[in-house]
Amino acid sequence: MGHYDRTLKLLIDTNPEAIARLVLYAWQKQEPGTVPNLTITSVTQLSVEFQSEEREADAVMLLEGPDGPFCLLELEVQSQLHPFMPLRSLEYCVRAKIKHWKEYGDLPILAVVLYLFDEDHIPQPPLRWRAPDGQTTLVFFYLPISLKLLPREELLGLHEPELWPLVLLTDGPVDRILIQKMFADLLEQKLYRTLPICHTIAAWLLRGEDREWLHQEYEKMVDLFQDSPALKWMEEDVTKRVTERITQEVTAQVTAQVTEQVRREERQKAEAERQKAVAAFRQTVTELVERRFPELTRPAKALVRSLVEPEAFHHLILHLSLARDAEEAQDVLFALPEDEDDEQKEEQSL
Repeated sequence: MGHYDRTLKLLIDTNPEAIARLVLYAWQKQEPGTVPNLTITSVTQLSVEFQSEEREADAVMLLEGPDGPFCLLELEVQSQLHPFMPLRSLEYCVRAKIKHWKEYGDLPILAVVLYLFDEDHIPQPPLRWRAPDGQTTLVFFYLPISLKLLPREELLGLHEPELWPLVLLTDGPVDRILIQKMFADLLEQKLYRTLPICHTIAAWLLRGEDREWLHQEYEKMVDLFQDSPALKWMEEDVTKRVTERITQEVTAQVTAQVTEQVRREERQKAEAERQKAVAAFRQTVTELVERRFPELTRPAKALVRSLVEPEAFHHLILHLSLARDAEEAQDVLFALPEDEDDEQKEEQSL
C-alpha cells in the first residue's frame, strides 16, 4: 500500500460515517431515481483481514439506518490505475461475505472503488464474464468514484467537514485561501483528528514557497494547542500509530524467527528419524545375511553403507530373502549403487 492509500485509509478509520455518506451521495448521483433514499444512522468498521491468504481490503463497513443494518460497504482506494481492480474488488466482496456471513447473513453489499487522481481509461462497471458459447456467467456491479470528476462545490455542499481531505483532491486550484478556510472550518468543528490528514494531503499538492507556508501554518496551530487536549490527542495518535507499526514489524520478525526455528527443528527431527531408520535397516540386512549367508557378512556390512535412504532397503531386503544361494545373494549385494558423495554425506551427518 502506497503512502497515498495509507493516508486515505487513516481518513476512513477516523471518519467512516462521513465516507459512507459520500459513497451514498455519489451512488445516488450516478444512478438518479434508482437508488433508494437511505439514511445512515451509524457505521461500524468490520475486520478487513482474510484468512488463508495475505489479503486485506481497504475498508469493510456495516451501514445501519433507523430500521437496523441495511448494507455492507466494501471500499478500495486507488492512487494509481490498476487494470484488475474490479476483479480484486469482487474477490474482497466474496471474502467479506464469507467472513461476516454468520453475523449478517445475506445482507446486501456495495463495492466501491475511490480513485484519488485523474486517470484515463478507468474501468467502468459492470465486470462481465462470459462462457465460450457467449453466455454471461457473471455480472459484477461496483461503484467507481473519481474525485476529479466530483464538483468541489457539491462535495462542500454535503456539509461534512470531515471530508475536507477529499475536497483538496477534487478538480480545482489548491491555494492558501482554500487551505486557510479548511483549517478554520476544522478548528471550528473541533475536528482535530482530521487536521494531520489535511496537512499531509495539502503537502502532496503544494510546491515551493506554498508548501513551506503550509508547514509554518500547521506549526502555528500546534503551538496554539501546546497545552490543549487537541495537541495531546495528535501526539498520542502519532505515538499510537508509530508504536503499532513498530509492534507489527517486531511481531513479523519474531514470527519469522519462530517459524524458521520450528522448521529447523522439524528438519533436524526428520533427519534424526531418517538416520535411525537407516541404522535399523542396515542392522536388518546384516542379520539377514549372517543367518542365511554368513560368508557374505563382511562385504554386506560394507556395501549397505552406500544406502542412505530408508526406501532403498526395501528392494534389497526383498531380494536377499528370495535369494536361493550365496551366489544370488552376492549378485544382489554387488548390484547396489556405490555413491561416494552419499557415503561422505552420511559420514558427516553421523
